[in-house]
Amino acid sequence: MENSTHRAEVVNVVLEKHKNADLLSIARIDNYQCVVKTEDWAGKTKGIYVCPDTILPDKPEYAWLGGKLRIKARKFRNEWSEGLLLPAPEDAVVGTDMFETLQLTHYEPGEPGRPGSKLGRAREYERHPNLSIPVYDLETAKKYAGCFEPGEPLFLTEKIHGCGSKYVYARPRHKYRGLSLIERVKKFFSKQEYEFFIGSRKRWLRDGDNVWYKISKLYPQIERFCKDYPDHILYGEIFGSGIQSLQYGKNPGEIAFAAFDIRLPDGKYMDVLDAFNLAGEYTIPYVPVIDAAFKYDLEELKKLADGSSLIPGAQHQIREGLVASVLQERYSDRLRGRVKLKLVSNEYLQKA
Repeated sequence: MENSTHRAEVVNVVLEKHKNADLLSIARIDNYQCVVKTEDWAGKTKGIYVCPDTILPDKPEYAWLGGKLRIKARKFRNEWSEGLLLPAPEDAVVGTDMFETLQLTHYEPGEPGRPGSKLGRAREYERHPNLSIPVYDLETAKKYAGCFEPGEPLFLTEKIHGCGSKYVYARPRHKYRGLSLIERVKKFFSKQEYEFFIGSRKRWLRDGDNVWYKISKLYPQIERFCKDYPDHILYGEIFGSGIQSLQYGKNPGEIAFAAFDIRLPDGKYMDVLDAFNLAGEYTIPYVPVIDAAFKYDLEELKKLADGSSLIPGAQHQIREGLVASVLQERYSDRLRGRVKLKLVSNEYLQKA
């Protein structure tokens, strides 16, 4: 299922009076809210909700944005406006996705290691592990708040603003593809079927001067873990100097790693406490824990998404958000996937 932040759905619009501004109103959509000019919505009952981190096309109808086409969160008279609400025809069907029709795109932070990067060239590898591995992504708790039960204990961790990585020890999909002649000869005589694979969020990468391989050398325990647990995928975030806009107190050229999930050979995921403890056994750093036994309440969860980072030495930086995990993995028909949700900080979305 496509991530809901990559959609722009037709919604019913019901306005509430803004408490601090006579000319403004608030429209609520799936636990988001948008601040609008009341007069602009006179007689209108349907709109198209555009999530934060959506990029509008450079067209005359959006000239009023002054060229700032990436939608962010903003405060208007002490009320958050989370995204943008555009008028929709009154005969539009609620739930219709207008993302492609409006020529919208989703903002993706630049990946270090692309051509021109100062952090080294990350070359895509033709060799892939013989596993079916989807791109790692999580849905937002604001859209799917009802997937958690009221008062349910959740394990909350900090969402770090870095670049995704994955590591696995597995059989290659094709034994000789992508190998040089010498490597093929060595492979022919080798009895070792499994290989250590290193990847970014979307790609498998060749060894070389890039942050993913640097991390594997800085943290050799990652490869030890993978070899002890073949076909288990270790996911983590690489962060620090030059990775993204938040540097987390790292010195120039300094990067770090924090694991955040482990995928099992059968395609399911390890329970969060087991993953946390297993990473600890290998001294693999884990993303900071905000609350290990949070009793679910959406409004309290929203408050915890804001604040300062818990990474040592980075207390002066804002938190990108949080990730909420159930203690025992379960599947949701509504999500068409596991119940593990993210909540991005409005403070971060305003400044990013």
